[in-house]
Amino acid sequence: MGVDVAYKDENALTVGVLFSWPELKQQNIFYRVDKVHFPYIPTLLSFREGTIIIRFLKNLPMKPNLLMVNAHGIAHPLKCGCASYIGLLTDTPTIGVAKRVICGEIIKSKDENITYLQYDNKNIGAILNSDKKSKEIVVSPGHRVSLKTAIQITIKTLKSYRLPIILEEAHRKAAKLLLELLN
Repeated sequence: MGVDVAYKDENALTVGVLFSWPELKQQNIFYRVDKVHFPYIPTLLSFREGTIIIRFLKNLPMKPNLLMVNAHGIAHPLKCGCASYIGLLTDTPTIGVAKRVICGEIIKSKDENITYLQYDNKNIGAILNSDKKSKEIVVSPGHRVSLKTAIQITIKTLKSYRLPIILEEAHRKAAKLLLELLN
């Protein structure tokens, strides 16, 4: 399941799009509207968006097998970004996919399309799409997923968009529903 949150004033619309694996066929869409109670503070997205997504997940009729979140996992200065926070508190395997590096040193690998992100002498994430055909993304384990698995799953879900199709669809649905529900 891919999850995204869209905002309008003090309202947050959380959208989850469930896909089958490995076919990547869209199965269902879920959404929830909540009030925002925490300001946006860089590197503290967990307290704004994480709690909203956790509330959303607790009200789903089923528990997703895997969650992709448009946020950092362990590739975070505190080693616990929003994807890790959500996964830990819901005990759900999570992968963080973010649009920029916020900590660590970039280490080149033999694979031209992947570079690793190192922090405190450990690989904490990978940078994909370094082929310059599309903008880079940072992939990191959130909870109960290895870095290798996070990379493999993310690569399999990358289609013709910057983000994995699972997150791209959640973002599109959130933007569309935001206009319908909160305008």
